[in-house]
Amino acid sequence: MNNFSKSILTLSILASVPAFAASYVAIIKGNFSVKGEPTKNTERADPWSTWVDDGNHYDCTTWNPDESTIDWGTLFNQARDCNQDQERERDVYDVWSDGSETYNRTEYEFQTITEQESQQATGTKNYVDSQRAEPWSSWDNQGTSYDCSTWNPDESTIDYGTSFTQSRDCSQDQIRDRDIYDVWADGSETYSHTEFQNQTITEQESQQATGTKNFKDTERADPWSSWADNGGHYGCGAWNPDESTINYGTSFTQNRDCNQDQQRERDVYDVWADGTETFNRTETENQTITEQESQQATGTKNYITGTENGAWSNWTNTGITYNCSIWSPDPSTVDDGVSFTQNRDCSQDQTRSRTIYNVWADGSKTVKTTETDNQTINVTENQQAVGTKPVKVQFVKISGGYDHALALDAKGNVWSVGDNQFGQLGLGDTNHRYNWTKTNITNASDVHASRDYGYIVKNGQAFSAGLNSDGQLGLGHTTNQTTFTATGFSGFTQIELGSAFAYAIKSGKLYVVGDNGSGQLGLGNNNDKSNWTATSYSVTDVAAGGSFGQVLIGNQVYSTGADYSGALGLGSTTFVNSFTATNLTGVSNIEAMSGSSYAVKNGQIYATGKNHNGQLGLGHTTAKTTFTATGVSGFTHLEAKGDSGFMIKNGDLYVVGSSWAGQLGFGDMSDKHSWTMTHSNVDVLGTGDSFNYIIDSSGYLKSTGYNNRGQLGQGDTTERHNWTKIQDMYYP
Repeated sequence: MNNFSKSILTLSILASVPAFAASYVAIIKGNFSVKGEPTKNTERADPWSTWVDDGNHYDCTTWNPDESTIDWGTLFNQARDCNQDQERERDVYDVWSDGSETYNRTEYEFQTITEQESQQATGTKNYVDSQRAEPWSSWDNQGTSYDCSTWNPDESTIDYGTSFTQSRDCSQDQIRDRDIYDVWADGSETYSHTEFQNQTITEQESQQATGTKNFKDTERADPWSSWADNGGHYGCGAWNPDESTINYGTSFTQNRDCNQDQQRERDVYDVWADGTETFNRTETENQTITEQESQQATGTKNYITGTENGAWSNWTNTGITYNCSIWSPDPSTVDDGVSFTQNRDCSQDQTRSRTIYNVWADGSKTVKTTETDNQTINVTENQQAVGTKPVKVQFVKISGGYDHALALDAKGNVWSVGDNQFGQLGLGDTNHRYNWTKTNITNASDVHASRDYGYIVKNGQAFSAGLNSDGQLGLGHTTNQTTFTATGFSGFTQIELGSAFAYAIKSGKLYVVGDNGSGQLGLGNNNDKSNWTATSYSVTDVAAGGSFGQVLIGNQVYSTGADYSGALGLGSTTFVNSFTATNLTGVSNIEAMSGSSYAVKNGQIYATGKNHNGQLGLGHTTAKTTFTATGVSGFTHLEAKGDSGFMIKNGDLYVVGSSWAGQLGFGDMSDKHSWTMTHSNVDVLGTGDSFNYIIDSSGYLKSTGYNNRGQLGQGDTTERHNWTKIQDMYYP
């Protein structure tokens, strides 16, 4: 149904509604009612009618499949999709308050669906039903002949100049073709393609040729050459006259007859049919003739022309030396045990000879006679000897402890003197020594003494002896030792001893051993160590005092241990048991004594700690708890021991601090609060707790100070307040 039809239908429906209904509807639309009349309550709709086609199909697709896709004459079914409009309807009624119903309207719904149409059709697609071929064309040559064999017979097999026929076989490509036509289902024909066939046949070619085979017709010989010598002369007679009959050096002419072979030759050629010639051979003839040779010669008849003297031989000794002087130097003038060379002067007879020669005309010489000559000379003889002169002991290092000292001589021997209560002299007993006594240690390189114990270094290993109450000997126990005993500790580059503990540097790391009651080992506790123990500190210098110690870490001073008077330089007097940084940096080396410390910065001494003896070198006796500049510089060596300080400046010894036992060498017991020169020209310095040693530039060993156990090495226990020379010592 189209839109026009729908409009007509709607109008006709509305026209059929009764007049009262329209009036009623108008009342409803006015939204009022008449009292006593029923009112509209709701609406009711009938069910929808079934869908009904509205008009015919439209907007159809193309028939499928198309006739052109189906073989010619074939019947088949085609289909296509089309649009189909449809509609349905239902009546709607008003339901009134009294239960009655009246018709209100008719409602419509519309839709468009797709429906398929079909029909019978016949295919129109033409196709090739068969093919038809036309007859083949004739064979045509394709290109020229090729792969030809050699012409036969070859010209070289036919005599020169002869005419003949040659032939050869060649390959020849050929081709032919035909057209092919397609025969279609509708009976028509169309050209499809052309077919080709190829073949290769063998064809024979021929040509006229002339023989080139040459042949020898005759020979021709060249004229003979001139006679030529063949080799040199031979079979010659003797030269005449002979040289031996003519005086030496005289020139003359000699002659002789010789045989001479000679040869001549000619070439022979083949003459060919084509007129050319080729070499065949060379013919030769030989003969032998006699020829005379001559030469200049010089006479060889020899004769004496004079004499000549040969060179004198070298002088040779005859017999042994005699009239000898005394051997010099005498062994008694050379140090005992030293090997040396002695000399003496002696007389020695000598002879020489020469040969007299005859000189001949040919320059040769023959012995005529021999002459001799004699002389007497002075000679110096030498021999190896061993000196017997007693050798003075020369110390190269001295180190003092509390009341004993150790020394190292130039030969590497270790010597000791003084208190030996705990075996610290390393002599195998506990007897004191009042004179320097040689131990059994040889080949040592260093010595260190401290309070009642000591260390020596031999072959890079530490050996220790003496008091071991806190394990300070580094032997893994606390038993005293009366001989220097190997600790097994080696590879260190520096070792320093405190009162009952020690520091060492090995591979840049700090090692510690001994007493730790005040935390002086810097291990963060107060436990003693009887074996050398590695720490984590990387250090460049160490200093061990009474019960405290200091190290350099990155040129800054770090301190640990007891701090009664500010020796740690930390600004207080508080004990610490691990290394704690001071405020002093840029330091090159450090020294520690009983309760005070030195540090060197930019060549100047800085000091801290106990100062009641003026040992800080500040000109007063007030203690310091931080490192304080002293203004002292220009020294080349600095040491500290007990309550005193020592430095060498321009070769002279300067001292400061305690002199209660005359240990500063001024002749009294007055302390020094400022650095004061005590001795000039000092080569070696050895410091103890209250006594000291020097070796001056004359090689004299001197000592001063406390001497209760003979530690001054003077052979007694008398205290010295001046530098006193010790009697020279000699090796036994």
